Amino acid sequence: IMGNEGFKAAEGRGLDLQISTAVCVIGFILFLVIMLRNTRERVPYTTEKVNLGQSLKFVFTNKNLLMVSLAKLAGFGRGVYGAASLYIAIYLLGDKGLKLALLLPMGIGTAVSMLVVKKLIKTIGTKNTFIACSAYGAASFLLLFGVSMIIGFRKELIIPFLIINFLVGLQNGNTNLTPNVMIADCVDEIELKTGKRQEGLCYAGYGLFSKIASAFTTSLGTYLVFKWSGYLPSTDSSVAYAAQSDGTLTRFLIIYTIIPACFVVLQIIPMLFYDLNAKKKEQISLELIKRRGVVETDE
Repeated sequence: IMGNEGFKAAEGRGLDLQISTAVCVIGFILFLVIMLRNTRERVPYTTEKVNLGQSLKFVFTNKNLLMVSLAKLAGFGRGVYGAASLYIAIYLLGDKGLKLALLLPMGIGTAVSMLVVKKLIKTIGTKNTFIACSAYGAASFLLLFGVSMIIGFRKELIIPFLIINFLVGLQNGNTNLTPNVMIADCVDEIELKTGKRQEGLCYAGYGLFSKIASAFTTSLGTYLVFKWSGYLPSTDSSVAYAAQSDGTLTRFLIIYTIIPACFVVLQIIPMLFYDLNAKKKEQISLELIKRRGVVETDE
């Protein structure tokens, strides 16, 4: 609509971001209205009130739930690649428009991995699935860094970068799905010990750790991109992104790969102490069935 020259001028003044934000806000409002008009709440309301202190106490007094929550917190830095994605697209791949292309393969990889992770959980269990997928995720980040350094920051890097980015995305199904399955198992274990099902407290406690991790991710990503990398903002109002040194470009790549890999490894540590294996979960399920007086039948 603006034309090439008009868009470049708008980009230099930051108007492209303002227009994109406005479009997103309008789209969000429209989709929200459609969703609310066509969704009927099927979950019964509860009058139980849970405060912050109860959530924290509940998490810290249940070992396995605490380990799942600590894994989420320990891996907060794995998401900092998002802060560097725009600058990877601009400076390493040579085109701001490639940010979408950069993240799309990762998104596809995430969707595929959700199916793979479900099968892995049934085959090797939740704990082994989490550890194996995390180890794979760290290795894929390191592979991306190595290939990028070998090829160099030029156009020939685009295709290999996008392909490996798909492989990196295959780890995300684990962090999206496995912890939720683990929390459900923790709910059963807690019910066996206390006689009460505490889904609300379990998910509230885990959600608190998740929000703290998200805040840390944003803060760390901002610091790494704008301080640690040595990024130089443009001083020319007609130029949106100034040229950067090779050292800064390498640090962008480190933010996108090496640093997330380190945090993916860190999130494995709490899981080493998670002890709800398949045998123990089966025993818990059988005991709960007896207590509830429910008879299992094969369909």
